[in-house]
Amino acid sequence: FDDVDGRDEFESGEIFDPNLFGKGSKIIVTAKDKGDLIRYGVKKKNIYFAHELNNMQSLQLLGYYAFKGKQPTTEIVELARKVTELAGGLPLSLAVLGSLLSTMGTKEEWESMLEKLSSGRGEGIDKVLKVSMDALHPNQLEIFFDIALHLIGCEKEYATYMWEDCGHSTTDTIDVLQQRCLISIDEKGRFRMHDQIRDMCGSMVEKGELKISKENGLVVAFPGDWR
Repeated sequence: FDDVDGRDEFESGEIFDPNLFGKGSKIIVTAKDKGDLIRYGVKKKNIYFAHELNNMQSLQLLGYYAFKGKQPTTEIVELARKVTELAGGLPLSLAVLGSLLSTMGTKEEWESMLEKLSSGRGEGIDKVLKVSMDALHPNQLEIFFDIALHLIGCEKEYATYMWEDCGHSTTDTIDVLQQRCLISIDEKGRFRMHDQIRDMCGSMVEKGELKISKENGLVVAFPGDWR
């Protein structure tokens, strides 16, 4: 059970219902608040705090997404180490960054990305996500925010019809967003998004970094100084 963060999940009884699991099953629950787990009967000895990845693990995860089985040059590996240090040991940051870097094959492109990470606004995952969003084309960015703010859980097919009816092409855009680890599509064809990415998009609206608009059928317009 992933990202359990409220009373409903616990009080429904589903998590701890013995009839749903075979004998000897191990139930894994992830949550942001350890207190929620304790309040609903999870023993402290059974709670594990997930630590950030160490440098080697971070480099391996970044490389998994960035190199996709290819052998990088020594120069790129050294740049990857520096990128990893700036990204921290957060798996989401490393997956998003690695997916973006997989489109960059030269030392100069990696150095440019390193500079953006070093000088960009924000901290941690926010900085990484904003760098990744900066690399999107305007139409891709609009579709991304449309999903983040309104269409999580919506079927891809329905959303595509809506965008096309409004005159917006989604050709390759959904694939790009998936490849960048910014969205995913579940087994029922519905849009999904990591809650940290979703929350950051909502925060950008609250801070006035994004403005809601109804122009052209899409829901977001970007102030001139954001990019």
